[in-house]
Amino acid sequence: MPWATLPGAALLAMYTNELTVHTWDLAHATGQEPEWSQPVLETALGAIQMGLPAENRVAPIPFADVVPTPEGAPLIDRLVAWNGRMP
Repeated sequence: MPWATLPGAALLAMYTNELTVHTWDLAHATGQEPEWSQPVLETALGAIQMGLPAENRVAPIPFADVVPTPEGAPLIDRLVAWNGRMP
């Protein structure tokens, strides 16, 4: 990738986050509530938490701050919140 050299498995996990969060964006914008695969959400959340720090999200990092979620929040809420979206 232009921004990193990583093992294929790591890149696939990062793209799993990307696709899952943008799927949530579309579902949220259109009032849909899909069923989410828990293993996919676990992979995506683990990848983004490892690759994107919670602090110091300033340019050129194109992510808003982590949005706090209550303890026990659904995985999809925790995932989109880590990506800077309001679940």
